[in-house]
Amino acid sequence: YEPLFEVSGDFYDFFIENDKLKGLALFDVSGHGVSSGLITMIAKYIVENTFWQHKEKALHQILETINSQLIKETIDMDNYLTGLLLRIKGETIEYVNAAHPDIFFKDGKTGVVHTINMTENDAKGYFLGIEIMESTYGQKSINLHKGDSLLLYTDCLDEGYNNKQEPYGKERIIASFEKSPMNSSSDEHIKNILHDFLLFTGNKKTDDLT
Repeated sequence: YEPLFEVSGDFYDFFIENDKLKGLALFDVSGHGVSSGLITMIAKYIVENTFWQHKEKALHQILETINSQLIKETIDMDNYLTGLLLRIKGETIEYVNAAHPDIFFKDGKTGVVHTINMTENDAKGYFLGIEIMESTYGQKSINLHKGDSLLLYTDCLDEGYNNKQEPYGKERIIASFEKSPMNSSSDEHIKNILHDFLLFTGNKKTDDLT
């Protein structure tokens, strides 16, 4: 988690119950600075409360409720959000996506990385917090096994540029994630990917990075 300024528009949360990880969230507020930071505080509270208060609902319905609450609370603000919400049930992860960069999956047996795309049946939804774009959201299930890894990130990672104005891009993220040793911890995966990213961009960031 590396904010561009003192106040960040990125936020993430882990949802834990009885010492077990039940879910996680990663959201990105548009813009930078104080206005984004204010939306971040409001949104983080709404996301956490809604996740727990409506845990009997389908995950896509939880995201739709979050969106409705965000629209009410930020009606006079111009910012919008993208985001991911995951819920863990044993080896299955339920996943919804609101206009956010896709998750990468690394197979623990082969080391191969691929994007978890949303198909037409479980389509990625629109931005959050915009009344005229309020809609339903799709939902996807992912089965994980020991050694598998998921990479979630905000768009600074794929949109970071080098001195030739070339974006880092998804292909470089995949190459870096595949190069990271399969038995690495989460911390080690992140350090390996960040090393390649900062080497490419010349240690420069243009956005909050999570």
